[in-house]
Amino acid sequence: MTSFTVEWVNDSENQLADIWLRSRKQAAVTAAANRAEQLLASSPDTAGRQVSEGMLRLDVTPLRFYYSIDFARRIVEISDVYELK
Repeated sequence: MTSFTVEWVNDSENQLADIWLRSRKQAAVTAAANRAEQLLASSPDTAGRQVSEGMLRLDVTPLRFYYSIDFARRIVEISDVYELK
């Protein structure tokens, strides 16, 4: 059972789709996205590292996720996804 709902906001789903379409390792991109969702759903406050007030970063090779946590609503919002180079 997960304790947080993970939402993809802004253009993050489109970013992920673009990365997946350009990738030669689509299975790795899919696995990284799934793993990130699992980590963020269960323990978002310890899964990543803080990069600024209210913004955290999680690296799951080959992807980097930027997210924020709304503890009151138990929601994690993924705002951006980038491919690690």
